[in-house]
Amino acid sequence: MESDDFYCDFVLNNKTEVQREIETEHVLAFRHTEPSWEFHVVIIPKEHISKLSDVNDPNIIGQFFKLRVIVNALVLR
Repeated sequence: MESDDFYCDFVLNNKTEVQREIETEHVLAFRHTEPSWEFHVVIIPKEHISKLSDVNDPNIIGQFFKLRVIVNALVLR
């Protein structure tokens, strides 16, 4: 059953093709399908959450921030 969550329903279920930049066990970073900037990357958890503050798993939080640092380095190179 689909929800109103584009990322879970389409990106994570491979219904929308995205250019994956970096992927871990819990987090995915991919190029935005309709970018607002030259390098527009979206970082999402691989399981549905309503908001980042709801995440209790330190591994997910750690991977989010690790990917953010890596993506920033890609932008600056």
